[in-house]
Amino acid sequence: MKMPIVFALSVVLALAATACSHKLAACQGRSDYSEMKSLKLDDAQSDARIAYSKRDFRFIAVKGFTLQVPGVDHAIRLEQDYGLKIIPGTGDALCSKEQGVLIENTEKYAEVYNREMLHMLYDHANSIR
Repeated sequence: MKMPIVFALSVVLALAATACSHKLAACQGRSDYSEMKSLKLDDAQSDARIAYSKRDFRFIAVKGFTLQVPGVDHAIRLEQDYGLKIIPGTGDALCSKEQGVLIENTEKYAEVYNREMLHMLYDHANSIR
């Protein structure tokens, strides 16, 4: 009778160890948040204008459960037409509290940036007509 309990306990411990090592493996190499740290919400509109003036029309994307382009609809069409710039370090599996805060800021930054980029592209398309 003790043998099934010992076996069940061994299986549970093995699964727990596997789950923990998986998270560690997923978080390795993710400690470089330099690009996310460089994004300042107050600069998002001017950064979009600078990119536009350099003819860099890519929209900013963040990884989550799926790839997201905050602040815009029809992201698939925009990706096809202009491309995406995916910010490294974003994702749905958080490795630290710092990463969570940085991702939240990055999503807000991307929303403002992308709306400004979309606005400039829309205005330019209308001025050509």
